[in-house]
Amino acid sequence: MAELGEFAEALHEEIGAEAAKNNIDVLVAAGETGKWYKNGAVKAGMKEEKIYLFPDTLSAGDFLKKFLKEEDAVLIKGSRRAGMEKILEIVRAK
Repeated sequence: MAELGEFAEALHEEIGAEAAKNNIDVLVAAGETGKWYKNGAVKAGMKEEKIYLFPDTLSAGDFLKKFLKEEDAVLIKGSRRAGMEKILEIVRAK
């Protein structure tokens, strides 16, 4: 989604809204576009206290490593440019 140009904000907000509409428990967003996910989710009715914003993937990964329980399901979504695989590496590390 990093290559969306003028459509980036609206499409990120749309994904945030879809997350809210599908009743996810928590939204964790990293990087500059995180605010757009949050805006879309809040507009669609998600409570702000269920949304966590982080400046980068490393801090989001550190949070998730502490936050997640063994039975939790996680969807990690992001462009290759964002390096979202780092989150998975952090969460999986012992």
